[in-house]
Amino acid sequence: MTEYQFTTAGADGRTGPTQDDVDSKYDFSDQVTIIGDGIQEWEPDEGGVYHVEVVGAAGAYGGRDGREGYGARVEGEILLDIGEKLRLAVGQKGNNDGNTESPSGGGGSFVTKTVDGGEQMFDGQDIEPLLIAGGGGGWGLGDGTGDLSIPDANSSENASDGVGSQEAGDGGTNGDGGGDGDRATGG
Repeated sequence: MTEYQFTTAGADGRTGPTQDDVDSKYDFSDQVTIIGDGIQEWEPDEGGVYHVEVVGAAGAYGGRDGREGYGARVEGEILLDIGEKLRLAVGQKGNNDGNTESPSGGGGSFVTKTVDGGEQMFDGQDIEPLLIAGGGGGWGLGDGTGDLSIPDANSSENASDGVGSQEAGDGGTNGDGGGDGDRATGG
């Protein structure tokens, strides 16, 4: 079976790729339509079982004594019939905008299937979540205590707490967002 690799198509920042980005980067762009802010809708030209691997983006790295947090990686098999569509978002790497104290986390990546009676997406289309991989945390300057905890994504429903020299934020639970830290270095 043909291999398809979905990427950010060169996009960065808060929104994903445009149709022009995808058209210039993918050799299968005739099967991909961009909807909303970079959501890629893919309709394969043949049905079958597809092995899908999803990776969240790494967070940004802000300075010394560490590295960016790595995104999670999940994979699975998805059965698609002709005419069924997947919607994908590919997380984008975090940014530090030159600020070593408060780099951002990486974006999560997800794969959903369009269905009738599922969860509703921003455009009113019903979807069924299939695979979701969280992005890694940003890593700023060391916290001064020698704690070099790296904010990698994990595979649970609860995120890791932030680590930093200031009051770091708590990680989110059960899919809810995390708490704010004293600076933008936590959670």
